[in-house]
Amino acid sequence: MPKNVSFRRWLLVVVGLLLAFNVVILTLRRVEPVPEVPSGIDAFPKARDRVREQIRILTEESLETSLKRLGDVGMYFWPGPLGEDPITTFAFPIPRVFADRDVDAIVSNRRVLKVFGELSALPKSDAAFRLSRELVTAVAEYQRLFDEYVEENGHYFRRGKQVQAGPSFAVGNVGSDTPTLVGARFRVLALVFLAGNLKLEELGPSVLGVAEVAQKQFLQWSQEEDYHLVFDFDLLVKAGLYSRHVLGVGLLGTMADTPQEDALLGTYKKRIHRHKLTRFDAVVTRYDTYARVGAAQVEDRDGLTLWTVSPLSDDEIVDIIEEARKIVPTP
Repeated sequence: MPKNVSFRRWLLVVVGLLLAFNVVILTLRRVEPVPEVPSGIDAFPKARDRVREQIRILTEESLETSLKRLGDVGMYFWPGPLGEDPITTFAFPIPRVFADRDVDAIVSNRRVLKVFGELSALPKSDAAFRLSRELVTAVAEYQRLFDEYVEENGHYFRRGKQVQAGPSFAVGNVGSDTPTLVGARFRVLALVFLAGNLKLEELGPSVLGVAEVAQKQFLQWSQEEDYHLVFDFDLLVKAGLYSRHVLGVGLLGTMADTPQEDALLGTYKKRIHRHKLTRFDAVVTRYDTYARVGAAQVEDRDGLTLWTVSPLSDDEIVDIIEEARKIVPTP
């Protein structure tokens, strides 16, 4: 065989091997596409599905059912607001931060947002009638549960007994229609808060009545000497109606339009703030924990606007209650 033919064959073999080697290298170096990482609420599929189930249930509820289920305690604690810091100091007056927490818990509850939207669409007289009727039963149930709780748990915290921790309260893992003390508390406070935001003057006497019960409750449990301070403090902060911020909104919003009311509002108008609310059926609302920590974007569809007042001191809420007694008609 001629040498040039043998050389060409050898060269072809070498080129073929080099090409095969390059194909193998390219195959090995081929970068697989990176799978798309879920973002926002989709990064938390269990939470997303749980929220959607909440929305489904609420969408099917009538307004009457939603009003009665405002005592469902779990929805005040999940998916918002942010977790509370443990209480390490027990002292009176109650620090103002607790008032903010109550408002956050109320407006983070999708059922409250649903009720707010549906009541806003009704004539004020109709909305007032529904809220007034609900408030009567809510206060009665709350008072019963509060008295039962003190009777069943108070003896563990009598002065002279060794206390290792504060009282405990159910805040979840119960059915929507299962009554709990904290749920009953938030039901009353939510109704007062809604009455003030809807400016339902017809509810002025009822809201004033709640405020007077709350004031009496605070005076009793902040001054009594039969129980440990940890019991008195936790009972008022976690289970009491003395939530100055909520009571202030309810009282200021339901007072009749009079010169005295105008003067009172003038005193606090610089403390009034307006907030845009997300609709109850948004997958992420601005009060959800995910939104607050920047892990998910708020679904900002047209919603409602609520107003709040900066946290009030003991003296300020007493002043508002005293003025309300002069303005609000006696039932």
